[in-house]
Amino acid sequence: MKKINTKKRNQKTKSNPKPLEKVPLQKKETQIKSTSSKNNLNYSILCSISLIIISFTLSFLFFNQLPPLVATHWNFEGTADGFTPKEIGIFIIPLLTTSILLILYYIPNIDPLKTNIESFKKEYHAMILIFTIFMAYLHIVTLLLNLGFKLDIRQLIAIGFALIFYSIGILMKKTKRNFFIGVKTPWTLSSDTVWEKTHNQASKLFKASAILALIGLITPNLSLFFIIVPIIISSIFIIIYSYIEYKKEINQKKKKEL
Repeated sequence: MKKINTKKRNQKTKSNPKPLEKVPLQKKETQIKSTSSKNNLNYSILCSISLIIISFTLSFLFFNQLPPLVATHWNFEGTADGFTPKEIGIFIIPLLTTSILLILYYIPNIDPLKTNIESFKKEYHAMILIFTIFMAYLHIVTLLLNLGFKLDIRQLIAIGFALIFYSIGILMKKTKRNFFIGVKTPWTLSSDTVWEKTHNQASKLFKASAILALIGLITPNLSLFFIIVPIIISSIFIIIYSYIEYKKEINQKKKKEL
């Protein structure tokens, strides 16, 4: 009888396996977010590396067709006024892009508030990719001008800077408080509320600057003016705005304490 009972017990334990542990919904969401952020990072890195390789390849392909001295700087009138030996000049932009990308991808790992960066990593990686596209675009424009193509660089850079400014505007809207990415004044770093309000304004101003930069397509003579001046004014305004919002927050806290 004892043997029969033990057999029955063994059958019961086999037929009734332990129920699977339920994974909390929050854990599932964080897992999904982490995998999606990793996928975005991999895609961004892959595309950025591909663009850098293309830039270097183009430099080598057209090396023999380029003059000994290549133009690397243009004045406000769109005339070349700075020249560099082609052995160095045609590799400046790809090398600079590579260096900046290494810094941009490494920054989130050393930020004490890197958990905040995780919340907008998708937009951050998108901005890095757009920056790489912008640099590759500048490199191609530089090569074409040095190969003798008659192009107005003032009009061409207006498109590139408009793209960069607008992408930064999108990023600004999503950023959370950190020490490397965004508008980092003593007042934004001291308050999440001031940070959010300041970056909402910065987002609008950068998008507006992007639209103004496109005026250079119509009026090449004013291209650099509409690229540089709106950004300078916007930057000054944002710094002052962050201070004003911080003072407002401090005054409100004092009123509550009274």
